[in-house]
Amino acid sequence: MGRARRSIEALMALRPEIALLKLADSSIKEVQAATLRVGDIVIVRPGARIPSDGTIASGSGALDESTITGESMPVRKETGAKVFEATVNLDGVLEIRITKTVEQSTVARMIELVTQAQAAKAPSERFSVWFGQRYTVAVLMVSLIALGIFYWFGHDWEAALYFAATLLVAASPCTGRRIV
Repeated sequence: MGRARRSIEALMALRPEIALLKLADSSIKEVQAATLRVGDIVIVRPGARIPSDGTIASGSGALDESTITGESMPVRKETGAKVFEATVNLDGVLEIRITKTVEQSTVARMIELVTQAQAAKAPSERFSVWFGQRYTVAVLMVSLIALGIFYWFGHDWEAALYFAATLLVAASPCTGRRIV
């Protein structure tokens, strides 16, 4: 669970918070990336991360897409090519037409999938939890019954408790690793 949480935090850290929005009069305004809408044009300078999924409207450059694809080699992108949020523009100034909001981006989908995978338990894990709960109760009950039976048949309290504890340890699969 900790590893999945760290993966989500790492993905969140890669998302740029600020974008350079190109306005209708060709001026540039710094805005929150979360406020970008489909159709907006953003400027991405060398070394900057792409604020949301889109296509290159103008310019070309090499992009580091390792955050999305895992491929460490930069990918050359030209006008019309698809680009993904959180990838790094290594060279060239790009104008990118936003095709997905930050909430709909590839990185958002990856975060959603990791969160779902973290929340969902495999069938074998669900069975193990179900079985473990019942097995634990059964072992405790049998040990208590054994304690009562040994005491009832005339063993002193210490001997009956010793037999019950031995049964409890023998029936517990995890105790062997802890004792050794």
